[in-house]
Amino acid sequence: MDAPKTPNNPLKPPTPIKSVNEVPDDLISRIKEFFSRLIDLRDGLDRYGAVKRIKENKRMQGANAWTLMCSIMIASLGLDLNSPAVIIGAMLISPLMSPILGVGLAVGINDKETLWISVRHFMVAIGIAIFTSFLYFFLTPFGEPTSEILSRTKPTVLDVLVAFFGGLAGIISGTRKDASNAIPGVAIATALMPPLCVSGFGIANLLKHGIEHNGTNFLLVTSNSFYLFFLNATFVALATYLIIRLLRFPYKEHASPKEQRRNQLIVFFAGLLLLIPSFIILSTVLSDNRNEAAIRKYVRETFSETTICNINKQLSRDTFEVTIQLFSEIPDSTKQNYVQQIRTIVPNSNLTIRNPNFLDINDVNASVEEKIIAITAEQRSIITDKDRAIESLSVELDQLKSKKRLEATIPEEVKIVFPDIETIQFFAVDSTNARINIPTLLIDWKDNKRRTKEEDQLKEFVKYRAKLDTIQIAKMK
Repeated sequence: MDAPKTPNNPLKPPTPIKSVNEVPDDLISRIKEFFSRLIDLRDGLDRYGAVKRIKENKRMQGANAWTLMCSIMIASLGLDLNSPAVIIGAMLISPLMSPILGVGLAVGINDKETLWISVRHFMVAIGIAIFTSFLYFFLTPFGEPTSEILSRTKPTVLDVLVAFFGGLAGIISGTRKDASNAIPGVAIATALMPPLCVSGFGIANLLKHGIEHNGTNFLLVTSNSFYLFFLNATFVALATYLIIRLLRFPYKEHASPKEQRRNQLIVFFAGLLLLIPSFIILSTVLSDNRNEAAIRKYVRETFSETTICNINKQLSRDTFEVTIQLFSEIPDSTKQNYVQQIRTIVPNSNLTIRNPNFLDINDVNASVEEKIIAITAEQRSIITDKDRAIESLSVELDQLKSKKRLEATIPEEVKIVFPDIETIQFFAVDSTNARINIPTLLIDWKDNKRRTKEEDQLKEFVKYRAKLDTIQIAKMK
């Protein structure tokens, strides 16, 4: 006979937990596992599909070429209008990503045939883009340097980071089983399309105005923007190459260790050589920003807050032209002291101080006269618009009166000519009734029979009387 079971003892000590040293080890392993899954690029990887998609889309011909032309035209309009929204819209349809990814893929898997085709179609894409943007900026009546254009003429390492991470996004997305190139394509186009359009802008203005016009050196605009494009394209391809090798895509052609090292050295030194000028330009931009901030601080601390200060960087002479407008007179000796002080802060700067004596009474009168003419022209335009609106409303009112008059008189006249009609209503076009979209007669004959011959005569009578081209007849019920 089994012994009776003893009830659980509530005072029984709990099961011993793991030692203090075991808990951190388990926690660390879980954290490592979490981050390993978080950054694992092999989950959802489709090597074969990625290579196939990039190879199929790398050719710049047919629909891709036409799409590129349209996107470049839209981007050029956005640059000319100084509209970031229009430029982003152009990026959404740009196919410029594919041949560059093809170059990175070809180098990464040692596929010489794909490399040659990708490079060739990449050059075709450059030609299409520059010719399209050149044609637009050469023919447009506007084409002035906007802030969106000028921002693409100072390539720095920060622009390289945009291209590099855009390239990473592009190739990572392209290697997934559920690949989508839309958003990564925008990221890459951000770095590539606007600089190409600015190159076309520079070439067009070189032919129209020469090297320099209104303080803008179009040779520098063209060279710097194309350098920015080529720099960004290289780092998009470099990002593609790095991800391809990180994911261990198989080589198409076997590369010996010596050839592999040589390819890696070529990629490394090519990227380094392209980066050096961007670091120099970035250093210059940072230096200019510091100098401009120092000048503004000096002006703010030395002169009153109501002082007008303009600072322009003259690229041709590498100097800051500082113009200050004062509202009180100062002697010439004091002006010279200010010039010396500002040159002590920023050596390559020139200071021009203007005060009320600088103003010419003729310039003031001319300015006032121009303002009066502008205001008068604006008022005339407003009056003309009002007159047109009144005239339009008057015409509409006359038409409405004529319509109402016809709707009242036509039934009376018809009943005199056609006495067999019991009831009749006439409607001109009625926008509130979908049934009456052309002039309509609603009638009922006394004997409730359809009278085709009489209705034809009735139509002709009403068309003649109301001067209409067409009319329909329907029963009232």
